[in-house]
Amino acid sequence: MVEMSTGVAILQLMRDDPTILADELVLLPCERKRTPTDALHVTIQQQASVAWPESSTLPNAAFLRRQLRLHTKSEIYDDSCNEPVGLAIYTLSDPRDIRDVRYVGQTRAPRRRFLQHLNHAQLWLADDLPWWVKQPKLRPLYTWIRELYRDQYRLPVMVISAWTTTPAEARAAERARISACLANQLPLLNVETENLRGRIPLF
Repeated sequence: MVEMSTGVAILQLMRDDPTILADELVLLPCERKRTPTDALHVTIQQQASVAWPESSTLPNAAFLRRQLRLHTKSEIYDDSCNEPVGLAIYTLSDPRDIRDVRYVGQTRAPRRRFLQHLNHAQLWLADDLPWWVKQPKLRPLYTWIRELYRDQYRLPVMVISAWTTTPAEARAAERARISACLANQLPLLNVETENLRGRIPLF
């Protein structure tokens, strides 16, 4: 079973409350121990003025890009409890259960990287296969994002688990996070998964 740190546990707890909208969640900084009452409702006024389209239609690119920008403002959670300096180690998860990690990455600019992932999925296209992703080994990630979106317009959640100061530290931390996810039998979509899977001891 995957262990959840304090911040992730809070987020999961708040998502289990049907009276709170997922897009309204935000966690307070880590200066002190957090409790479920520390989660605040945040209203994004831009979202109130734009309704999602009917499920039978696909939104146009301009509409969806606007929604993706709003999503990346409200659905990044820093669970590291460290100063946001250097390279972030992050995960992308199913919003219905953020313990269900599907991708691990590193970046100096989390929001920009998150938006790159979402835009690269080109959710406004109806194609089943993301043919525009030139490297086939990268397609599973964007296929997953597209499938998630087709299921009631859901989008991934980004959770930052750590900050590192050098590229070497970031690479080591990223590999450690991937290995931990594989040890917990999570269905990661990282390219490195197959190479690292053989190094994970079986218990």
